[in-house]
Amino acid sequence: MKAIPVFRAAHLGPHIAFLHSIGAPIESEMIRAKLPLEAVSSSTLYVPLACGLRFLEFMRLSQGVEDLPIRAVHKLNIESFDDNYILNTRTAPTLLIALQRFCNRTGGEANYVDFWIDLREGTSYACSRFNYSNNPILIRHSEWSQLYCQLITVRAYLGQTWTPKNIIFQSSMPVGNLAESLFPNCKITTGGLFTSFSVPTHLLSTPANHTQLNSTNLNASLSGPIDFISSLERLLRSYVSETKINISDIATMLDISSRTLQRELNSFGETFMQLKQKAQYEHALELLNTTDMKILEIAQHTGYDDSSNFTRAFKRLAGVTPTAYRKNMHEAIKNTTV
Repeated sequence: MKAIPVFRAAHLGPHIAFLHSIGAPIESEMIRAKLPLEAVSSSTLYVPLACGLRFLEFMRLSQGVEDLPIRAVHKLNIESFDDNYILNTRTAPTLLIALQRFCNRTGGEANYVDFWIDLREGTSYACSRFNYSNNPILIRHSEWSQLYCQLITVRAYLGQTWTPKNIIFQSSMPVGNLAESLFPNCKITTGGLFTSFSVPTHLLSTPANHTQLNSTNLNASLSGPIDFISSLERLLRSYVSETKINISDIATMLDISSRTLQRELNSFGETFMQLKQKAQYEHALELLNTTDMKILEIAQHTGYDDSSNFTRAFKRLAGVTPTAYRKNMHEAIKNTTV
C-alpha cells in the first residue's frame, strides 16, 4: 500500500479563516467530517486528505461559495507561511534555488502532490500534479493552493504584483470570475495533465533581495517524503487525544476496510495499538517538555481516562514515570545552566 494521503493542517488554515469570516458552522462540520478540532489552532498536525476534501466540498456546497478554493488563498503572501518556508525562500541565492527548495520540502507537507520545475529555453514552468483522484471537483480544491504556494515563492523575488502569462489547471472545471479578475492578462487553460504557470527562464536567475534570517539550520528544515507507516503515525498524532479512537475509525477515514489496514500493518511488522501508543507517548513527551500541565491534564490530552493508566503506559516505554521524567529533565536543564 502507498503512503496514506495526509497533509499538514496549516493548509486548511486559509479555508477555515475564510469560512469563519462568512459565519460558516466550522466546528460542527469538522466533527462531521472527522477532522480534529485541534487542527484549527495547531498547524503542525496532519489530517487525512479524504476528510479534508469532504469538509471543503460540503462547505462549498452548503455555503454557496462556488469559488471557495481561490477565495481561501488569493490574499496569501510569504508572511502567511511558517518560518521554515520563509527561511528556505529568503535564504536561497536565486529564484530557481528557492523554487527547487520548495519542491524538495513539500514531500513532508502533503504526500499526494508532486511539485517540480520544468526548465526550458525562453519560458519555464512551475508545475504540480494532484495524484489522489481524477475527480475535477476534488482536484480544484487542491490545485489553487498548489499554484499559490509556488506563485508566492516567485513573487518573493519578482514582486507582489507579478503574474504569469499562462496558467494551466489539471481540473477541467471553469475557473470563475474572481480568477479572471486576479489574472486579467493571463491565458488560463483547464483540463491539463497537471497544474502549471509560466515563468520567463531568464527571471529564474533573479537574486534574493531580502534580509537573510538567522534561526534554524536550513537542512534541518527540509522535510522528506512520507511513507505508509510515517503517514499513519502523523495521522494518529492528530487524533491521539480521542480516547476511543480505534483501527475501525482510522480505516473509515481512509475509505478502506479495517482488515485491509491491519493486513498492511502486519506486512510492516506493526500493530495499530503499537502505533497508537507510540503517538500517545510522543505527544506526552512534547507536553512534558514544553508545558507546565499537570500529569492528569497530560493524560487526558493523550487519550487516557485517568493518570494511573497513563503513568503505567508511559513508564513501560520511558522506563520512568512522567513525574520522574519531568524532574530529571528540569535537573538536567538546571545543571547545564550552572
